[in-house]
Amino acid sequence: GHMATYLQSLQALSEREIGTLYPAHGPAIPRGGRIIAHYLQHRAEREQGLIAALEASGLASTRELLPKVYSDVDPRIHAMAERSLLAGLIKLQEEGRAEEQAGNWRLLDG
Repeated sequence: GHMATYLQSLQALSEREIGTLYPAHGPAIPRGGRIIAHYLQHRAEREQGLIAALEASGLASTRELLPKVYSDVDPRIHAMAERSLLAGLIKLQEEGRAEEQAGNWRLLDG
């Protein structure tokens, strides 16, 4: 998905008084505002991890960044995590904070 749109949706939800969330899959989630806040915090932390990995790597592919940014994720689901990583990279690119060069990514100065 598109990370910026996802985060905008979460932010819009966080500004509402939310009771129970009824997701498209899984059980109902009581105190929905708490989980929305958790998701926003988690994404912010993940983005900081991505920025740190880019700073340390200089120029790196998603495969090289994946174990650094998603070290807490079971390697069996790294394919899904890589899609999330790419969404985060594209968000940074759209903000003018990162760029892709021949399949490798780097943080831009600024």
